[in-house]
Amino acid sequence: MKALLQSLPRFAGVCMCAAVICGSNALADELPVQLRACRAIADGAERVACYDRVVADLPPAAAAPSISMTPEQKFGLQPAAVEAAQVARGEAPKEVAEISPRVVSMSLGPSGRVVLGLDNAQVWQQLVPGPDLLLKLGDTIKLTRGAFGSFWLEAPSGRACKVTRLR
Repeated sequence: MKALLQSLPRFAGVCMCAAVICGSNALADELPVQLRACRAIADGAERVACYDRVVADLPPAAAAPSISMTPEQKFGLQPAAVEAAQVARGEAPKEVAEISPRVVSMSLGPSGRVVLGLDNAQVWQQLVPGPDLLLKLGDTIKLTRGAFGSFWLEAPSGRACKVTRLR
């Protein structure tokens, strides 16, 4: 009984997967023959032991492909743990000092702060409501790194403000 209780979390996961997969006859045919044979065992403890044996023999699942981003796509995001580890080791991660995207959407966010959608799919917002930047749709802006992880937006008019990346 103790062995049954110890294997219960693993069994529950196998059962959930098997239930989802077995819900479709087409997918049920793709299950290993041994796993399908376990379904027919009436005794619960024997069925669990059968599932445990079969699952232990299955090859490990393939790791999900990692999504890599270009330095331009990472611009403005919080540094990842890997990049933080690189900095801790004294290695500098590849960073872009500035980007120059075009404005494709503009709106006012909370407290009157300007929110900008850019042609590179990034969304940026003013940190503090300020003077009009004199921006128009289609304008090319310059986003640059500031001190202590801050970012600056410079409009074609020459006006600038601190911004933060939302997406």
